[in-house]
Amino acid sequence: MSATLDTERFSQYFGGCPIIRVHGFTYPVKIFYLEDVLSILKSGDNSHLISDNASVPNEDSELTEEDKIALDEAINLSWSSDEFNPLLDLVSVEGGSKVHNYQHSLTGLTPLMVFAGKGRMDDVCMLLSFGVDCHLISKDGNRALEWAEQENRQEAAEIIKKHIQSLRFEFGGQQLLDKYIAAIDPEIIDVVLIEQLLRKICIDSNEEAILVFLPGWEDINRMKENLLANPFFKNSSRFVIIPLHSMVPYAVQRKVKLLDPNCKVEDFLQKTIDPPVSESVRKAASVLQEIGAFSHDEELTELGEKLGYLPVHPLTSKMLFFAILMNCLDPALTLACASNFRDPFVLPMRPNEKQKAAAARHELASLYAGQSDQLAVIAAFECWKNAKQRGLEGRFCSQYFISSSTMNMLLGMRKQLQAELIRYGFIPDDVSSYSLNVNHPGILHAVLVAGLYPMVGRMLPARLGKQIFVGAAAGSKVR
Repeated sequence: MSATLDTERFSQYFGGCPIIRVHGFTYPVKIFYLEDVLSILKSGDNSHLISDNASVPNEDSELTEEDKIALDEAINLSWSSDEFNPLLDLVSVEGGSKVHNYQHSLTGLTPLMVFAGKGRMDDVCMLLSFGVDCHLISKDGNRALEWAEQENRQEAAEIIKKHIQSLRFEFGGQQLLDKYIAAIDPEIIDVVLIEQLLRKICIDSNEEAILVFLPGWEDINRMKENLLANPFFKNSSRFVIIPLHSMVPYAVQRKVKLLDPNCKVEDFLQKTIDPPVSESVRKAASVLQEIGAFSHDEELTELGEKLGYLPVHPLTSKMLFFAILMNCLDPALTLACASNFRDPFVLPMRPNEKQKAAAARHELASLYAGQSDQLAVIAAFECWKNAKQRGLEGRFCSQYFISSSTMNMLLGMRKQLQAELIRYGFIPDDVSSYSLNVNHPGILHAVLVAGLYPMVGRMLPARLGKQIFVGAAAGSKVR
């Protein structure tokens, strides 16, 4: 478990369970560079990385059971008794790559690992000249290089290290890397490459789990769909593909941990290690009931299930559905993403600039015939997008006190959220017809109010010498 975990607290939560502390152990990490991966995958039958000049596929005949038994015995004799002749007789030029790269049935040791671990320099050089695979891993997680280092065979380790380094600058390494980079779009994650690497790991290794880190939800979703389209990964009895991200929809999250459908929300949350305040839970359930996501007995309604598909607040999801019905989707997408992200407006430090920033925000909101912060954000995004297309992004951001980085993040988030709406069938691939009323302020106001109700209010007229109040839907007043 994590080194920063409060173990005492967790122990108490689980009824005083014992705590076991294991000191001084770190998991070994091995580094593979992109050119290493390309070289490993180059010979795959279904690889899209094979260059025009790649070598012909290996036509070695499969090893028989007698061959495997003989190799196992030879590897055992070489490693345990330093009797190398049987292994040297088998590992010859005529032996072929199946023999050169053979891994012991129990230990996973290869001839190169044996000779490297025993410091047999001539034999190591011979196998390297045959083109053996230096990246094969034994059952304990070591490659030939690690075996040489572990057995303090520094000369053998240096030879293998230089050989690996040289491969990166030969045709199979550096030129393959150059050709790969020239053939792909560096802005797009190569899910095909990742898929092939995962397939090779699953075939060559007995590891039970693989964690893949990707930049964003859109890439995670694309990777998952690509894997599920591959017949190799479709076997649900062998593979379970679970996306983990803050934008994972509720329907997908339930696959990770199914809840008791008969358990009340507050009762379930009270079982957690840090239960929320009961009043907060009741208010949240009340909001879900008011918007139609929950029934009075806390059953998830059909609308609630639809709201749960999207990775945003339920009120925001409801606003998006109203926007789709009213053909006013584009500004609603901007507001939905902005509500889950930081304010795009920059707060200046100088007093005179603060007044300019407030005036700029008011000017932007007035473009949609209003004064609210939501309308200011929508207008700011549209104006920023137009300025960016004309090459005036910097000037616009400086004049209206806008954060360029925040706007670029909102642009990416909008694309991801729109992709989710398309994915679950709420809108078609061509979304142009769902934004026909974006320039109609009245429709936009209606969408915002109807979608965000009851979390709305209206500004009450200010009385002479008194503060301005906002009237909430329930009748209360707030400053």
